[in-house]
Amino acid sequence: MAWPTDTHCTSRRSAMVSSYVDLTEEQQKMLDDAALSIVTIKRDTQSKLAASGAAFDDGGFGSKCDICGCTSFMGDALKCANDSCRHSCSDHVFT
Repeated sequence: MAWPTDTHCTSRRSAMVSSYVDLTEEQQKMLDDAALSIVTIKRDTQSKLAASGAAFDDGGFGSKCDICGCTSFMGDALKCANDSCRHSCSDHVFT
């Protein structure tokens, strides 16, 4: 499976952001909760595969922040724990 290029992701994200602008606070929280679930599942999968000796390369899915370029979502909260980022989990997952 080929992963999309950064250019594709950026243009896709730009289109997505415009549709997210009108989200209510409750809707944004639901989106961030869903994104955090995705990150948690990804981390669990990586951990289980590593423990079994299998490699896991997801092509960087859910890592880079689309807002500031932070290279990896950090922490277990709705906002990235990287002090230079602090953007929402959904800004990392939906890139």
